Amino acid sequence: MFKKILLSAACGILPATAHATWRSATSTHFVIYTEGSEASAKELAVKLEKFEFVMRTVAGVKQAGSPIRTKVYMLPNSEAVQATMPFGGSPGVAGYFDGDMRGPYAVMTRTDTGDSYGLAAQTVLFHELSHQFMFRFFPAAYPTWYVEGFADFYGTMTIDSNDRVEIGRPLENRYLAFTGNNWMPIAKLLSARNYGDVGDVSMLYSEGWLLVHYLSTTDKRSGQLAKYLSAINAGTSFEDAARLAFGDLGKLNAELFDYSDHYRQQIMVLPFKQIDPGKVELATLTPAQQALIGYDIRLDSGVPAAEVAGFADQVAAVAKRFPDNPYALGILTDAQRLAGRDADALATVAHWIQIAPNDGLALMHKAAIEMAALRAAKETDPEKWKALRRLLGQANTLTPNDPRILRTYYDVYAAQGGLPPESAQGVLVQAFDLLPEVEDLRLEVALDFERRGEFQDAITTIKPIAYTLRADADLSPAQKARRDKEKARYRMAGQPAVGGDTPRQVLERLERELAAAKPKPA
Repeated sequence: MFKKILLSAACGILPATAHATWRSATSTHFVIYTEGSEASAKELAVKLEKFEFVMRTVAGVKQAGSPIRTKVYMLPNSEAVQATMPFGGSPGVAGYFDGDMRGPYAVMTRTDTGDSYGLAAQTVLFHELSHQFMFRFFPAAYPTWYVEGFADFYGTMTIDSNDRVEIGRPLENRYLAFTGNNWMPIAKLLSARNYGDVGDVSMLYSEGWLLVHYLSTTDKRSGQLAKYLSAINAGTSFEDAARLAFGDLGKLNAELFDYSDHYRQQIMVLPFKQIDPGKVELATLTPAQQALIGYDIRLDSGVPAAEVAGFADQVAAVAKRFPDNPYALGILTDAQRLAGRDADALATVAHWIQIAPNDGLALMHKAAIEMAALRAAKETDPEKWKALRRLLGQANTLTPNDPRILRTYYDVYAAQGGLPPESAQGVLVQAFDLLPEVEDLRLEVALDFERRGEFQDAITTIKPIAYTLRADADLSPAQKARRDKEKARYRMAGQPAVGGDTPRQVLERLERELAAAKPKPA
């Protein structure tokens, strides 16, 4: 997925658009925010709902999915997009996608060049929504080449005014990687778990996309990709899974190399009847939202730890213009808590509850702040912990299906000490079902299963994110030190300092625990 890296941008919040009028378009699965016209916001909402419909139809997905809408912020140009990124970004960036406990979101430019190089805003957004779709409906352990190839393949989807859909259109930036006889042996691609297992990341992306394209648009190797992925998830090594599924890898290598000259002839065309995108509600944001939406985006994308104090000061300066507005108080509370100013946040929350007593998020913040205080004091009085859980139960009644409320309920039990009851585990899993793409939430669920000795459930939960990074055993001491230094340098506010097991390490531990727990043969 698109990562936010490079040099830190100053804490300026969309200065070029400070006086623009923000509007929203809310559909079943998305909410679009734009400084452009209502028509452009509605057009994007309709397009994304149709994309969602096509993905569900092609994959045969019937389940409703999470009710948490994906937020999409449409900014005027790539410079504005870049300014929202916590450590800057590459010049000309068309957009990015991410998500945390505040929900999934995308930031993109309003203008779309419509190019075929995979850099246009719509292509970036469709690519990332394809990742999200895979994570939500088909979570499993996938090699990186397939994760990115799948997203590239569906990311170029086009839907015309008659709802004629084309999938697998040419992606020139991938094709250009093959010029000059550049090529990675297919055996190396199929055995690569992640980026670190190959020397050329560009070729991993390009051949991964080409292989997905080949296996999806031709019938020469029907069922082999599914067999390969199933074998990996059954515990077969990547190398053995490749040979088991595809047979002679030299023959596959030759086929794919030849296909690199002819893939443009293969595009999936799906003529749908009229696709109903559902209802789209249009609105103009309130004055408080107009003033604070830039900070809202920054809270989504993340604030560097080194900049969080200044960020919180800026939010406070703007929020004081709206002292009785729940949205403004919510943004202010998030900023204060992120900066570690719990006393200030508690005072803000007290006023928030006073003016909006039925806002479950206000009660959640109050409980979370007081939970941190009880934990720091090593409080042993069970009644004080029960009071927090009662408060969170009330919050959940007022604002149901909010993953932050649900997770905080579980965290109160965890902070009190001991193993949370099964009822609390169920609440944590409910939060996870709402936001399965949030990695630290997935990790928390896996660790809860581990504490209960439910090792297979823990493995199933952690596997989808376990292969995104190289295993520590594959890194030299110098590489580990460099990795930890980069983590510290790019640490976001609210994230723990360097340390703790990676998902890969957790998976390896769980597999050992599962093996040890199995009864020995007689």
